[in-house]
Amino acid sequence: KISNNSVLDFDDDALLAETEALLRSLEEGAFWGEGRDENGADTLPLSSQNASSSNPPFLKDNFSRHLHMDNSTLSPSASSLIILLQLVISTLRHVQRPSSKLLSIQLLRRLSLFSTDETLLQRIVPSLVSLLQDSDASVRASAISTLAEILSTIRTFPPSDAKLFPQYIFKRISHLVSDPCVMVRVAFTESIGLLAETSLRFLDMSYAVHLYDLVESGGDSVEQPMSPSEEKK
Repeated sequence: KISNNSVLDFDDDALLAETEALLRSLEEGAFWGEGRDENGADTLPLSSQNASSSNPPFLKDNFSRHLHMDNSTLSPSASSLIILLQLVISTLRHVQRPSSKLLSIQLLRRLSLFSTDETLLQRIVPSLVSLLQDSDASVRASAISTLAEILSTIRTFPPSDAKLFPQYIFKRISHLVSDPCVMVRVAFTESIGLLAETSLRFLDMSYAVHLYDLVESGGDSVEQPMSPSEEKK
């Protein structure tokens, strides 16, 4: 329980000053590591010279890349995470500093580890896609890298998202091929392989679901189309 005195003692000016100091530290690279972190992710200092760097920056992160929650492991109280997630997404639409956007991307990445596939597809992925058009190169580089990583963790999706990649993702990332910044083009090149693998998995899964529905409806005598992976052989 919060007492009246503690509320009166709350200094909003001090909080704003602390936030400003944190943002300045982010811009100066104080919270960026060197080399690689515990999970093998590149961690580079953020500076004004990074705009022409050939490596995209990543905030240091101690969370496991392979930790992903699904509907069977989430507790009923985990739905409250959506409130926090929506707060981050809503704030992301209004922030102006590149450092604030980079921090928001990192928060989205961490929240994605505890989110359902539906939340990833409906909330986090669209937010990251919108950042691919950002004016700051480091934001675009971080957005494409995080987007590829989060999409690779999705295991289930509704039939309406079966063509997510050809009709949405690939159209929104195609401009990064000719991005004026080397850092963004390198981040795109490093992510395209993972995006292609995830896209093929989406197509194979949608094909399997379609084939299952066909058999269930008694249409197994109909000539079956080849799966996307079989067509490539």
